[in-house]
Amino acid sequence: MVKKKLLLPTIAIALLAACSYGTANACKTCETHNPKTENTAAAAEEHGHEHTEHGHEHAHANAEEGFTTLFDGSSTDGWEFDKQWVRIEDGAIVMGSMDKAIPHHSYAVYTAKPFYNFELRLQAKAVGPEKTNGGVQFRSENRPEKNDMAGYQADMGFKYWGLIYDQSRRNKLLTKHAEGFDIDKDIKQGDWNDYVIRAEGAHIQVWINGKLTSDYTEADEKFIKATGVIGLQLHTGEASERFYRNIRIKELD
Repeated sequence: MVKKKLLLPTIAIALLAACSYGTANACKTCETHNPKTENTAAAAEEHGHEHTEHGHEHAHANAEEGFTTLFDGSSTDGWEFDKQWVRIEDGAIVMGSMDKAIPHHSYAVYTAKPFYNFELRLQAKAVGPEKTNGGVQFRSENRPEKNDMAGYQADMGFKYWGLIYDQSRRNKLLTKHAEGFDIDKDIKQGDWNDYVIRAEGAHIQVWINGKLTSDYTEADEKFIKATGVIGLQLHTGEASERFYRNIRIKELD
C-alpha cells in the first residue's frame, strides 16, 4: 500500500511535465509560423521605454498601415541623383559636403512614380551654416538638365523650416509659419526632425515634430491639378549637408 501511494504522485508529476513541455513547444512553433505583429514602438512605450536608433527616436515605417517605403535605408531603386553630391550613409540619403561650397542645386528624385493626393512622412536633418537650406519637393517636375525641379517645396533650414515655397514657377514663399510654431523651440537643430506633408486637392499642410508649420490652399487651377514626383533638395551655397531617411508615403483617395 505504501508503494502505491508513492507511485500515484510520481505519475501525476510526470504527466504535468510532459504537458508543460508540449505546450512550450507548441507556443514556440506558433510564434515561428505566426510572429507577433504588435507595434514595437507601442509595446516599448507600454513597458516604460522607447526604441531608439543611433540615439534618436526611430519611426517604425513597417507598422504604419497603408504606407509604402520609398527609401529603405540602402536600396536606391527608383531614385535618380548625382553621385558627386549625393551618397547613402548610415541608412540615410546624404546630400552635400562639409569640405566645399555647393555650386548649384542638387536633387535626389524618386522618378519611379508621380503622386498627387498623399501623405508623405520622413525624417530630415540639416548640418552647416545657418543660412544654408534644403527641402522636400512634391507634385514637381524633374529638370535634370537644369539641375532643378519645378513645383512645391516643404523648406528645411535657417528661418524657412516647414514653409511652402514654389520652386522655379512663381519663385516665392506661399505660406507664413502657422500660429503656435516656433523654430527655436520646435526644431532640433543639427538633429533629426519628423516631417509630414499632406496634399489633398488644393489643400496642402506641413507638420514638423508634430507641430503644424504650414496650411495652404492653392487658388490657381493649373497648379491644383498638377501631379508630379517627389525630390530631396540640397540648396546651392556654402559647404553644408542635408540628411533624409525613413521616407514613406500613403496615397489618398
